Amino acid sequence: MVTPVNEREESTEPITIKTLTDTAEKFKERMAAKGMKEEDLPKECVTNSEQARLLNVSLAYEKVLLPESYASGGEEEMRQHFTETLAKDKFCSVDIDEVSTNRIQSGIFSL
Repeated sequence: MVTPVNEREESTEPITIKTLTDTAEKFKERMAAKGMKEEDLPKECVTNSEQARLLNVSLAYEKVLLPESYASGGEEEMRQHFTETLAKDKFCSVDIDEVSTNRIQSGIFSL
């Protein structure tokens, strides 16, 4: 369990999965009330260097763990899947620093 650090008050109540789920639902409701979707928030994605490293490690593991599959087109399939995954921003997350500097977006996140 994680104990929150709150500047306004000294709460030591543990953060549970339910707490996280409830908080996420509040954010979702606030965004919907403002006509926003997750896609509207700024993103922070892995760098090109990190992308290359991730692909290379994935290919190396595939070659070791599934050598027959790798040799019979598995490498190309993995490269294609990786490219498709990148195009869908699956290696991105919400840029909290950017959100916190934008008054409209940061209003969604203040509890």
